[in-house]
Amino acid sequence: MKIVKNISMQGLNIPFDTRKGVKSFFLAPKKQVEIPDSWNSKVAESLVHRRLVKMTQVVDVAPAV
Repeated sequence: MKIVKNISMQGLNIPFDTRKGVKSFFLAPKKQVEIPDSWNSKVAESLVHRRLVKMTQVVDVAPAV
């Protein structure tokens, strides 16, 4: 999973390419959303380079059997 966090002082609308089509999220200032690893977004990558958004990878821990 990925966590996308808006660190800017403005609301951002970020579209993600999914297997079922495009899904868009509005992120208010200082808010975050958790998305699957398979979702990609050129807009989000551009915002990361412009230091408006942070993306962090979350490791999914498998439950012990």
